[in-house]
Amino acid sequence: MKGRVHHAGWVMVEPATWIENGIVEVADGRVAATGRGTVGTGAVDHGPGVIMPALGNAHTHLSLSCLKGRIDLSQGFISWVRDLIRLREVTPGTETDSAAMAAAAAMKASGVGFAAEVGPLEPGAGAMHENRIAGAVFLECLGHRSDCPPLPDNVGGLFFSWAGHAPHTTAPELLAELKAATNRAGKPFSIHLAESEAEVEFLSTGKGEWLRFMEGRGIDCSHWGPWGQRPVERAYRLGLLDPRTIAVHLLEVQPHEMDILARTGARVCVCPRSNLALHGKLPPIEALMERGLNPAIGTDSLASVPGLSIFDEMRFIALHYPNLRPETIMGFATTNAALAMGTPELGSLKPGRPARMIYVDLEAGTGSMAAEKLVSEKGLEVRWL
Repeated sequence: MKGRVHHAGWVMVEPATWIENGIVEVADGRVAATGRGTVGTGAVDHGPGVIMPALGNAHTHLSLSCLKGRIDLSQGFISWVRDLIRLREVTPGTETDSAAMAAAAAMKASGVGFAAEVGPLEPGAGAMHENRIAGAVFLECLGHRSDCPPLPDNVGGLFFSWAGHAPHTTAPELLAELKAATNRAGKPFSIHLAESEAEVEFLSTGKGEWLRFMEGRGIDCSHWGPWGQRPVERAYRLGLLDPRTIAVHLLEVQPHEMDILARTGARVCVCPRSNLALHGKLPPIEALMERGLNPAIGTDSLASVPGLSIFDEMRFIALHYPNLRPETIMGFATTNAALAMGTPELGSLKPGRPARMIYVDLEAGTGSMAAEKLVSEKGLEVRWL
């Protein structure tokens, strides 16, 4: 049975494929066909702008949304971590839940249709489900915890997996156990990796400010060696890196470590706005790409960025990485995000894919001009179709 047909000035099937005067036919919630057409063919005309796949946020923490604007970002990373822990412990659960729900709603309104939430099961899972955001919820483990928390059944486009927080916060044997569990389940694994100088110092020497911070939290890290390994090296030696792993941040990586990531086929996700706010530097996106490591992008949390809009993240990247083509940046938020999260059916409007799509109102004479506007203009109107 013929489904509904949508028309716009442009259809972006995926970042490399643009159709002028394009149509998307939808049947039973999936893309049945794309092509050229006119309103006269019975299509619903949405305007001169772009019909495109919903965006993906490949790394966020909805459970921290209640901390928006409450932490001073200028005092350094460890000070930020201390304040985050303190404020999270004293914030009422009702406030945490409502903030997560509002943040997820705003994220959806900005065009995000799938995401990777990292943290406790709730409030992230409930906020994503309520707002019909597909993707993954990674249950995050830290410290010495000796078992993997049980995973709920898939629900409403959401699936569940495990995450090890990071090599400097999670015992090495637990990281290895979590990764093995995801492999057995055939699920992706997420880990913060090479995010800070404090992480590098701790893993390289077994000493430093991070060790003092952990000891102050009552966590004995004395058996977390061997020391003398940088973050990517440790992750590699623990068997954490393969095509089902999302390595997030990669701010403190050297060329040989990027080579390791490339050899293992690990997926990568960068969060440039958060990195600049917390660490005063940006991830080496172009160097990663030179090695075939085509990143996904994430926003991180409202504890370090003012909003969870992936359009804002793309605009920031376009400003700070002027050599990147707009279509490349669009790929970070669509096809790359879908591949990183283990949901390759998302992130494009190819026939047979889920019809998770948005219309963005703009005017452009070519597909390249449309892509340029999508990654550079503020205040673009987004409508869900």
